[in-house]
Amino acid sequence: MDDFDEQRFAGTWFVVASTFPLWLKGKRHSPRFQYGVLAPGRLSDRVMYRRDGREQVLDGVDTRLPGATPAFRWRGTGLLRLVKSDWQVTHRDPQYRWAVIGFTRSLLTPAGVDIIARTPGIPAGIPADVLAQPGLTAIPHAQ
Repeated sequence: MDDFDEQRFAGTWFVVASTFPLWLKGKRHSPRFQYGVLAPGRLSDRVMYRRDGREQVLDGVDTRLPGATPAFRWRGTGLLRLVKSDWQVTHRDPQYRWAVIGFTRSLLTPAGVDIIARTPGIPAGIPADVLAQPGLTAIPHAQ
């Protein structure tokens, strides 16, 4: 997947399925990611979700790691600057309509997998073995 295009990856993504407990426990709703290109190999990374009816935001910066697989090291900003986690795009649609990201354990969170898409709902074309991962659960989004 060495043809990864950071510009095409940039923008808003809905988390449509996940193994991540924070999205599955029912307190955080409608998770979304927003990526922007800061420079080649560096992305702004904003995590947005609703909790108790209010929008919550976590900001970080992703730095591309060496290798053919698009992999990044996320580091939080502000109070989260000591927190980091590595993540990689393991699968993606050639048109950047969906992607699968795997992430490592951080100081505060477990490892997991998210399926992200440009629109709410699980899109067609995701490999069956990805959808069959243990613990992967669809994430509803308020319309």
